[in-house]
Formats: sequence, C-alpha cells, structure tokens
Amino acid sequence: MIEDTLDGAKSKRYRHAARHLAECQSLASLISDYGGFESHTAFVARLRGKHSRKVGFWTLVVLPLP
Repeated sequence: MIEDTLDGAKSKRYRHAARHLAECQSLASLISDYGGFESHTAFVARLRGKHSRKVGFWTLVVLPLP
C-alpha cells in the first residue's frame, strides 16, 4: 500500500501511507528472519532513494533517519 501510494503520487493517501510505515516500524523488531524479503531498514532506505522528492509524504513520517 505504501509503495502504491508513492508510485502513483496519490498525495491524498500520504497520511495513511505514513501511518502504515509507522506500523511496519513498530512490528519490525518482532521479525527475526526476513527470509528472502528486505528488512524494514532496507525498505525505508529504498523508499527514501526512490521517493526523496515527495516532501508531502516525508514530512508526515516519524522514523529514525538512516
């Protein structure tokens, strides 16, 4: 949902996407093995790299900076 929102520049959904990202952050510590999936830290880094110019979204995100 987060990627769909950002990929589609659906700015009306940025608040929801930021909340989803915060929920993912809160659950990340419970995951001991991501298997073939990227870690939450890697996911956020990829989002920041791909969508760094979407300031409307990033101002809503409350996460530690990498």
